[in-house]
Amino acid sequence: MKHLSGTDPRPDAPENSPDGIPFPTDWKTAILSLVAARLTIMKIEGKKAAESGIKRVIFAASAAILILLAWILFVAGAVSAIAIKTHVDWCWIALAAGGIHLIIAFIFLACAKKAGGEAFPITRAELKKDREWIAKCQNNKTSSN
Repeated sequence: MKHLSGTDPRPDAPENSPDGIPFPTDWKTAILSLVAARLTIMKIEGKKAAESGIKRVIFAASAAILILLAWILFVAGAVSAIAIKTHVDWCWIALAAGGIHLIIAFIFLACAKKAGGEAFPITRAELKKDREWIAKCQNNKTSSN
């Protein structure tokens, strides 16, 4: 708490951070504060990701089901039409269509592996800063000994 005149009556009081939170006086408290802050960021980002993810999953699943049903009907009609037109037994045409679909599916799976984006970008950036800060603190500690 600040004194009414705007100065802290304790001469050895630590300075405050820009957001008004006093800086910790020892490294253990600093690290615990740092970990707590990072966990809070992860919790907030995780909650937002889950909320938007649930909506996306519902819409994507609905669309996928409808597309699948439409595609099944389309392929069944195409197999029947080709069988009638070419006088080839429909089962051979269906097997060929299944093989083509399987090849295309493997191509899509290979593309999906390459297309993954980075999750939790803010948390990753903050953790990188934390590692640099801890390394700097350790270097200062060893150079002062």
